[in-house]
Amino acid sequence: MAPEWHFTTWLDLLDHWQAVIAGVVGFAAAIVAVVITLRSERRKAVRELDTLRKSLGVEMRQFTVQALNGHRSLRNLAQQGRGQQITTRMIEN
Repeated sequence: MAPEWHFTTWLDLLDHWQAVIAGVVGFAAAIVAVVITLRSERRKAVRELDTLRKSLGVEMRQFTVQALNGHRSLRNLAQQGRGQQITTRMIEN
């Protein structure tokens, strides 16, 4: 028959249940570590998304300026060569 344990002091209680207490503390520490890691990853994802949005905005502005300049060049070319067709060579230049 297993010997019975009786609570006498807090130190005796900690000594008897130290494995369970260590397991609970370790599990809690693991949960805290996972939560902190997930928050960090979420902040990183938000920063990367913000950076991507800003870079796409800059590229769209650059392409808009290039398209507008191309339109102006073709319009001037069409007005200068009245009746003359615009060739691909003219567009390339």
